[in-house]
Amino acid sequence: MAKHRHGMFLYDARLGAVVALLSFFCIPSFGAAHRFTVTLNAGDAASEDVPVALRLSTMRIRSFDYATAGDGTHFEIYDENGAILPYEIDTWNPGGESLLWVKVPFFAKGRNLTVVYGRTNEDMTARAAEVWANYIGVWHMNGLDASNKYPNSTGDARFVGEVSSFSRTGRPGKFGQSVQVFTNDVHSLKGVPDANEKGGVFIPDGGNLDLTNNFALSGWFSHETVENPVFTDKDKSCAFRWDNIFCKRRHPESNNSLNNGSTAGFALRIGENNNSGSKLEIATQANRNSTILPSVLKNGSWRHIAVSFDANGRGWTRVDGASVTNHVALVTDNDEPLAIGNTAAAYPDNGGDRAWGGYADEVRLFRGCPSDAYLAAEYAAMANEHEYIPETCLLVVDKNEHFDDSVTISSDIPPVMPGEYYAGTTITLMAHPNATGTFRKWYGDVPRESRTNATVSFVIERDSWVYARFVHPWTLAADKTTMTNGHFTTMSDGHFTINVSVKNASLHMLTVGLAEEAGLSPANDTGVGTVDLGGPILLEGDAVPWTIGRFEARRGSQSIPISREGKFRYLSPGTVSITYNTQLFHRGDTSGSNMLFGACYDMIILDEPVGANFIDQYFLANQAELDTLIFEIPNVTELKGARVPYNMPLSKTKFDWWDLSSVSVITNAFFANKWGDYLSLCKRVPISGALSLPSMRGLNWVDSTGVNVGSPLYLMENVEEISLGGKDEETTVTNLCTYAFAGDSSLKKLTLHAAPDMQVGTRIFAEHTYETFRTNEVIDGVAYSIGSYTLKGRVPDVIRFTGRAISETAIENLLDSCPAVSAAAKPVVIYASRYQDGWYGPGRAGWISLPTAAERAAYSGRTLLGVFRAGGEAPSGKAVIIHCGNAWDKVTISGFQVKLR
Repeated sequence: MAKHRHGMFLYDARLGAVVALLSFFCIPSFGAAHRFTVTLNAGDAASEDVPVALRLSTMRIRSFDYATAGDGTHFEIYDENGAILPYEIDTWNPGGESLLWVKVPFFAKGRNLTVVYGRTNEDMTARAAEVWANYIGVWHMNGLDASNKYPNSTGDARFVGEVSSFSRTGRPGKFGQSVQVFTNDVHSLKGVPDANEKGGVFIPDGGNLDLTNNFALSGWFSHETVENPVFTDKDKSCAFRWDNIFCKRRHPESNNSLNNGSTAGFALRIGENNNSGSKLEIATQANRNSTILPSVLKNGSWRHIAVSFDANGRGWTRVDGASVTNHVALVTDNDEPLAIGNTAAAYPDNGGDRAWGGYADEVRLFRGCPSDAYLAAEYAAMANEHEYIPETCLLVVDKNEHFDDSVTISSDIPPVMPGEYYAGTTITLMAHPNATGTFRKWYGDVPRESRTNATVSFVIERDSWVYARFVHPWTLAADKTTMTNGHFTTMSDGHFTINVSVKNASLHMLTVGLAEEAGLSPANDTGVGTVDLGGPILLEGDAVPWTIGRFEARRGSQSIPISREGKFRYLSPGTVSITYNTQLFHRGDTSGSNMLFGACYDMIILDEPVGANFIDQYFLANQAELDTLIFEIPNVTELKGARVPYNMPLSKTKFDWWDLSSVSVITNAFFANKWGDYLSLCKRVPISGALSLPSMRGLNWVDSTGVNVGSPLYLMENVEEISLGGKDEETTVTNLCTYAFAGDSSLKKLTLHAAPDMQVGTRIFAEHTYETFRTNEVIDGVAYSIGSYTLKGRVPDVIRFTGRAISETAIENLLDSCPAVSAAAKPVVIYASRYQDGWYGPGRAGWISLPTAAERAAYSGRTLLGVFRAGGEAPSGKAVIIHCGNAWDKVTISGFQVKLR
């Protein structure tokens, strides 16, 4: 079975049981402890010994438990090698979000940390100072100590932060709290009586703070101004208005220049550039270097600013991790304090004259000059959002109150905590129905042959999931005397009451068949079925021969409750699972369309329909936003026509599972309606965000004449990621038809679990082409029945092949589908799990050939497996570079990148 999840924690209170576990590695047994994983997001940065910000809360980590975490001093944090890492508690807030700083030995994208708590009483923060071993000073600006100073997290008490009385502490910051520094302008505008009062934070020198060369400073800063987009200065006595970020010198009140030769030291400051943007300047005794920043520092936005000096007098200034200027500036030491947000003249409370008008947070003074890679990684470790994954989450959630013990879990291996086990553990699930209900079926990763067994055993692996379905039988009998007051009949067994209603919107409704508006038709006035106690309605379509009808006028239902406005929730939480008879999947003898208006439901299960081999258009309709969709149709071979999920933003579905293992024909199944008034809906329909059809084998079907009968997806403007095919041989993608993704103008990433003999058509992306299709027009053997429409697609940024190596023809057709390589072209990164010898075609234009000696030399001797020649065999600077190994160089030339993964 294949499955798809939106987010790592699979589902909330709708599923009967959920498993979300990760494989473990070489770290000690955790015993009765809580744990979770953090997958680091370093972007393109990578470096060693980087402090990483971990944000902890019950909103961010679903299974996080403050009661077990205590005061935060007992966390065990492991890297991928099983080494326990030092951390510091910056903020501990059991009522909200807490912040830890963890020293990570190697910070890179995709690296994992494992956090364990609730096992030891040892104070694991005793090594907190190790986090900052590469720094002289770290000031979090997150609260004053007993002496009303900002403590230095390195533990060196000589360098604490003394706060001017003209500054405000405890202000909202980038990380917890910050300090607000006042300027002449801001004070005046805020109505402060003394317009000369200015603030700052000062690190006393005392002969110990020797800053010549070979050091760096960084911090987060937000400028607060009112009039000018960058700076204001009501006094404007100078041609430029300067605000200091870092400064270690006294600024003469009468001289705007810092390099007057009177004092040593340095200053990093920002000023107004003749009312046009801003100027960032680094000034020392000997030099001034500046650069224009037209829009980097805007009012109220936090920016990371860093300045560094190496031992040779070279220096760099960075904003948000990127270098904006370099300078040659030998720094001469002095005994002035290091001022943050002002000049040294403002110390201790002298006012100064060049204060930073805004906020400062997380300021750091480096021991030595860090590398470019380190500074980029330091920024990424703070700015990027990491992924937090609950590790042990075998949970039976939201069980029906009448089935409190509906599922029990057992194993020979003790649980980490009640109901939680590690990956690789064999567990046994046992369903326990009560006197009025029965167990019906398991869904998910239990063995197929055991689906209906009340007791089932299986091995939990990463992202396994299970849903247990219990049902309660019911019978409806006609009682037409109550039709006038809106009720048809009522069923109650002491646990549930079901009202079959015609109009009464205040009731939980269950409409069956056709009626004047919604209810039972005279021809179908009885019915039997089951209430799904797992959540909680199941209607058996085979029990009554339901008639399909139109729903625009709310004239009926397919044995389901209908509410176009989505106002009702049926037998809370309002989950409906359905087994339909054959008539659902095609129009049969009716003139209406087969619409299931999903806007009414929290959950829909399509469960192995009997007697149907295809699903007709308009199946799931009306912009449904489902919490859960289980689409189990192993006997269906075709999604027929267009618009099977019709106007449905499935990216908002928390959990969807598709078993399309037998489907070989998809004819515009996910096509957005482009006719008439629906044209404006293309921004919302049918799917936005990501689509995964993990068990689908192909995107078109070729009949005996070799004609493609349809083009599959046409997702229009919303889908950014598509994953097709399963990882087993039975579900790998076998074919991509011409124009397969031609309408997907937002597509950024395409993953194909490809069969080795996968067939690929031409122009599957159709980027930058505009072709108008007329009704029933055949183009390149593909029949289009979508009306007149102008087609535009987009080549994704990343194409990834997994599984066995695909054929030479397939990858060649894929590359031929992309636009011609040009100097301005953005490279398409193509990843492949394996390659074939046939990929190489020396002497062939537009194909992969062996690299030249010069190309090998250009990549420092790394193994190059092949180069794509856009212009033929002769090297043209436009290439696909195939690397062998795990460490990849970025390809800076235009063209394609192909990487062996």
